[in-house]
Order: sequence, then structure tokens, then C-alpha cells
Amino acid sequence: MFIPAGELKATVYPPDVTDPNKHYEGDRERMWEDKLIEAKIPLPEPSPWMDPRLHHMILGVPHGAGLHESIQASGVLTPVPLIDRDDKEPVLFEGHHRVAAAADIDPKMEVPVEHISVGEAEKRDGARRIAGLHIE
Repeated sequence: MFIPAGELKATVYPPDVTDPNKHYEGDRERMWEDKLIEAKIPLPEPSPWMDPRLHHMILGVPHGAGLHESIQASGVLTPVPLIDRDDKEPVLFEGHHRVAAAADIDPKMEVPVEHISVGEAEKRDGARRIAGLHIE
């Protein structure tokens, strides 16, 4: 399934709006602005010995860096998972940087979406915490 980036950004609840480390305090717009800024940070030229997926860990490059340029060239390739909730708007589980970049490039850009249950999201989140990963 695909959903236009502008629609995702406007209607999907991003769970880290209340992230105490970011101090968003329910400010959805500020959260999206931050995600877009991070997505527009260019990646440094990779060294032949460095795995480009590890740039943000090795070089201190912010998570999400380089996505804007990549999405401009190729669109959103990896589906963003949405947690479907019965009586509330869906929650964007991962992919905030992808949605922010796509909406900036073209709000009508179709973003691939994977619908997941609350139970599946809890399993994925638990696995990430055990592995010490931050994925978006």
C-alpha cells in the first residue's frame, strides 16, 4: 500500500512527539522540522573500508543524514511501518526522516507503507532495545 507523504505527515501520529530528550511537548511541527533538518545533512564521502550504513555511528553523523538526497534521486524504497489502532489515528513506528524528506520534496510522493499490529510493534521495539539500535 502507498500513501502520499504529505498525507502521512499530516495525519499520522508520530510517537516521539513527546520524547523527553527532544522536548517537543506535543509540538508536531517542530518534530517534523527537526527530522527534515537531519535528513538534509549530507553524508561524508565514504572511505573504502567503512560500511556506509554505519556513518552515523562511526563519524557522529546524525541519524537520518543523507536521506533527502537519496529520496530525491530514488524515492522512498523502504516501507514505513504504521501501527494500526482501532479507534485512533495510526502511529508512525519508524521512518520519520523518510516521511519528512519525501513530503518536502513532493507532498504527493507515494510512500510505501507496511501496516503492523501493536503486538508486532512491541516485538520490534523490544528487539531494537536489546540490540541497542535506533532505526528510522
